[in-house]
Amino acid sequence: MIGTVLKQRDQGQVRVAEPAPGLMLCAADFPAGGSCAAPPPDPGRLELLFCRSGRLQLAFGDGRTAALGPGDLLVRTPWSGAVTGSAPLGGVCFTEMAAAEETLARLYGGLSLPPVPLEHLRSRTPGGWLVLRDTAWSGPVLEALERLPEEEQGGYVLLRALERLYLLCRRPEETRPSGDAYFDRYQRNAAERVRAYMVEHLDSRITVEDLARQFQISATTLKACFRQLYGEPLHAYLQRYRLETAAELLRTMDMSVLEVAAAVGYSGTSRFGAAFKELYRQTPGAYRRRLREKNVQNR
Repeated sequence: MIGTVLKQRDQGQVRVAEPAPGLMLCAADFPAGGSCAAPPPDPGRLELLFCRSGRLQLAFGDGRTAALGPGDLLVRTPWSGAVTGSAPLGGVCFTEMAAAEETLARLYGGLSLPPVPLEHLRSRTPGGWLVLRDTAWSGPVLEALERLPEEEQGGYVLLRALERLYLLCRRPEETRPSGDAYFDRYQRNAAERVRAYMVEHLDSRITVEDLARQFQISATTLKACFRQLYGEPLHAYLQRYRLETAAELLRTMDMSVLEVAAAVGYSGTSRFGAAFKELYRQTPGAYRRRLREKNVQNR
């Protein structure tokens, strides 16, 4: 998506740096309701996208989709095909990195570490792309970005992304679940309608069994098909969507924390607060106060 966001540079939505030959860093604020399309990375080039806030919905040329939330890292190789992105909930802030393979080799070599060849990454990324989700890794990254000067943030994200790639390629080869299982058009359509229903009824109690009955698909097939389409289990997707919607409400609406919790399906503030803190590393109240203080400082 580097090529797409670069076109927005003149609109003040993108900050671009080229700290070394073959390396580009891009910090972007994607508008609510916006969409864009991007071709695959050029041969010999790797692209990484780290989501800092909001939710970025992605649709890939292989028919799969994924959603990036705060702390998620998208890895794209030249074998990934085209991708389109949209921001259904609100604005999205992300850092994008693009590096030539020889540049990656120099960066790792400067640390006396073995390189991360693109062919090696290809074997780890079904379809040429992969979303890495690990709150134990991303939580400290998000926290650190809050304390760093703006001019240092892109380099820091790149440093941590290189660490994540290194660990990805050094772990033992895993036996992947049957991610290539075939689902017919009816099953895929049912999973898509389930997703649409869930995001329109965030304030309702939702179970997989109820959804399976309503959309006339077995619960087992629904869970497997949903995971293939959206890159994570149905219940995890729903919780993340609820919490990201809550964060948007805290940023933009004058609602109490209890009202926000109820709007996204939590019956009280205790469980909501615990879940919110696990994702955003701070309580809902602290999250809102920090944003208000930042807005005052920027005036």
